[in-house]
Amino acid sequence: MVLILVLIFTMAMMHMAGTEIDFAARDMNNMVAFYLARSGAAALADWIENNDSNTVRDLFWVEGGRGTDWFNLETGFPGEIKVHAEVILNEDEHRVEVTSEGRIYGRTDTVKVILVPEGLSRERVFDIPFFAKESITMESNSLVVGDLGTNASKLSDFDIDYSAEVVDGDLQVGPEATDGVINSLESKKVVKDGVVKRLPEERNYPLPLFPRFPDDLPDREFNSSLTTIDKDGWYDEIKLTGNRELVIDVGDDARKIRITSLIINSGEITIIGDGTLELYIDEEFQVLGNGSFINKGGDPNKVVVYYRGNEDLNLHGQRQIVGSLYTYYADIALGGSGSILGHIVSGGDYITFNGNYYNEYTKDFVRIIYAPLATLDLRSRHDGLSGAVVCNRLILGDDFSLNEFFIQEALLPFDFVGGTPYIIDHWEQ
Repeated sequence: MVLILVLIFTMAMMHMAGTEIDFAARDMNNMVAFYLARSGAAALADWIENNDSNTVRDLFWVEGGRGTDWFNLETGFPGEIKVHAEVILNEDEHRVEVTSEGRIYGRTDTVKVILVPEGLSRERVFDIPFFAKESITMESNSLVVGDLGTNASKLSDFDIDYSAEVVDGDLQVGPEATDGVINSLESKKVVKDGVVKRLPEERNYPLPLFPRFPDDLPDREFNSSLTTIDKDGWYDEIKLTGNRELVIDVGDDARKIRITSLIINSGEITIIGDGTLELYIDEEFQVLGNGSFINKGGDPNKVVVYYRGNEDLNLHGQRQIVGSLYTYYADIALGGSGSILGHIVSGGDYITFNGNYYNEYTKDFVRIIYAPLATLDLRSRHDGLSGAVVCNRLILGDDFSLNEFFIQEALLPFDFVGGTPYIIDHWEQ
């Protein structure tokens, strides 16, 4: 970890620190020490501003933060730098503190820079209900009801069938789109009740805050005789087979269960109680076999699943999760009657819905799909999706529809504000 930090700092500072250090070297040693410290802080702050906030937290959201020992830039300059960063994140405050020290010939100085979240509001996230950052594909008779937006500016980024439609909204394209691109899209007469227009600026959609998994839960063991979980705990493996039912009693508060591996192979997890379930899955998450469910027939607002494993989550056949899901790395594939009745957030590369999962129980369910890095491929033999969508590339299959539906952002289970990039707030000496 220390080697990784040194590499980050060294690479960042090599292109930023040179000018300030060369200038300072002509002054007194205490000024040199100041500019060494300033350069180290500026370089790390630049790295933090240009990286995903979850990546920053993965490195520095630990007690006491992380930093380096004294090191030089290996450029022949005699000074040394020591840099440290810590994410401060709790109910009352959210910031990154970067402290940098510089020293030369016995002179030392310290500089601190404070970074805070950029402040993207939830209302800003979904003011355009359907947004695809890079490209839009609308196949035969596909339909979007509401505003559809994209950063795309080239005609090749739009593959829209002449039978596809955008109704009760505008098609908002990238700010660099030429008049020719706009005229070509207008000539297809895709937009029925609105206009084709440029966005004032490109939009950035960072991933929401992915929580730090609780590490203070008591270790517990799952065995064949266990039928009910009514306490918080950390399990190495929970595996359900043979139509086995596991009841989780959430009580009146938030029940927190952390599992290294959760495999449901023909079984179900039933939720009872007035509280909520926070399910943290580290490595493996599989829902296999027909008749496998989480919270079947329950309230989707009572369950949130956080999955940070790399293996894809596939729900095919009669498999269902009733609750919201955040996959940090994994792709998601729904097929047949497989469904997720809840909001979906993903840091994966691909999400596909392909089957007949929209039936009398699911077709009117309102949800968000927020996957700003993913290709979202939506196909179904029935109806469509109501709510809001953010993705990288959007593909609407034949006859699929997206229907705008007002969402109470304050009720969403994910922290979009906490997931925004960090920017410099102020410097301290």
